[in-house]
Amino acid sequence: MPGFNEAPKLKSVKKETEWKEVPLFKVGDLVIVERSDGRLEKGWEVDALGARIKVINKAQKKGKFVKPEDLQRWTKIGFETNEPVMVKRSNGQIEAGWRVVDFGQGIIEVINVKNKIRKFVTPEELKEWNKS
Repeated sequence: MPGFNEAPKLKSVKKETEWKEVPLFKVGDLVIVERSDGRLEKGWEVDALGARIKVINKAQKKGKFVKPEDLQRWTKIGFETNEPVMVKRSNGQIEAGWRVVDFGQGIIEVINVKNKIRKFVTPEELKEWNKS
């Protein structure tokens, strides 16, 4: 079962006359889901597979159906909105006190809670700085 920082593998399938990469998920996989307000949130898992994947959040007693491609993209990011993270400063030090603010195409915006400094980093950088 992939963890939050591991995106599911892809499988090539032929759809009519073109090949398409389709994310491979299994029931029980932990995933990150985009909420209706645009926030990304951990705590969800795959509950059923189909053309759209059913995901559930047992703690919140919620569920919804999402496109496999969207679920792949959200889960690959590996972080949720407002998650506390460590960030590498320009002087090379890894520093606590940062939170994830927003997500873009291949970029994550983080903010230093105390100093209100904003920084844009890649998901790969943020994963490297936040290895457990």
